[in-house]
Amino acid sequence: MTRHPLRNGEPLAISLDAIRRDADGFFFMMGPESPPNEAVGSVVVVHVRGALSHFDTGAGDSYEGVVKRVGAALARKPSHVVIRIESPGGVVAGCFEAVLKMRQMSEAAGIPLVAFIDETAASAGYGLCCGCEEILAPPPAIIGSVGVVS
Repeated sequence: MTRHPLRNGEPLAISLDAIRRDADGFFFMMGPESPPNEAVGSVVVVHVRGALSHFDTGAGDSYEGVVKRVGAALARKPSHVVIRIESPGGVVAGCFEAVLKMRQMSEAAGIPLVAFIDETAASAGYGLCCGCEEILAPPPAIIGSVGVVS
């Protein structure tokens, strides 16, 4: 493998499959869809991956999709729901509403939410962590608010 440091203004190579345009011509970096919830003993794991958008359109992950998956996880009556996050963040619209909705659902069910940062929870990804009672992360994790990735 050949490595070289990036210089100011040097473009990064990205897959064209990762770029989606909306009706107004704006583009968004979208990753693959998150896997379905999985049960591990008495815990249900909810996966959150990639850039986050407001609505569940089937292209990448969304706050709407995360709230639905957390609701489905809580309905299974586990001891805890672990939200496994690997996200550089996303749009502001919908983030704080999703966090509030997840907190309300967790409190109503009496089941704690735990965030596990699977390497990166920046910006809105970190915002989702703030709705949890506990945040767990490996030592090299990138954690924080706006500007962490850039």
